[in-house]
Amino acid sequence: MQVLYELVNLLDISIDGLFLTELTDGKSNKRKQVERQLDYLSDNELVIVNEVIQAILQV
Repeated sequence: MQVLYELVNLLDISIDGLFLTELTDGKSNKRKQVERQLDYLSDNELVIVNEVIQAILQV
């Protein structure tokens, strides 16, 4: 159990992601992980992320 806890923390994943492919809100685990990571970015970093997303969407 301790190893599982350490892996979840190390990899910054939801424990639900180990057992469910999608949660009830319909968002994939990868999307939720990205959303959690965005919370740690500064406003300047978010500007860069937004620019990258806009570039990807234009392809």
